[in-house]
Amino acid sequence: MKAQLKPYKEKASILGVEGAYLNQIANGFRKPSIKLALKMEKLLGVPRHVSRPDIFEANDASNHNNQQRPIESEANE
Repeated sequence: MKAQLKPYKEKASILGVEGAYLNQIANGFRKPSIKLALKMEKLLGVPRHVSRPDIFEANDASNHNNQQRPIESEANE
């Protein structure tokens, strides 16, 4: 188990989260916050629509102006 978490520790350190938490996100047990999804995109190259498809549309990723917004229906909740 510890050997499986090792790849996540370095990336988690970059993101400022625990390796176990990042492992849970990667395996679909948890969802990152919007803030973490944006950090994952910026620092690790994971598109925001991949980590949070329930919030970000795939076409948002092509608008790299750092002013992207969540899907309207989600933003009003």
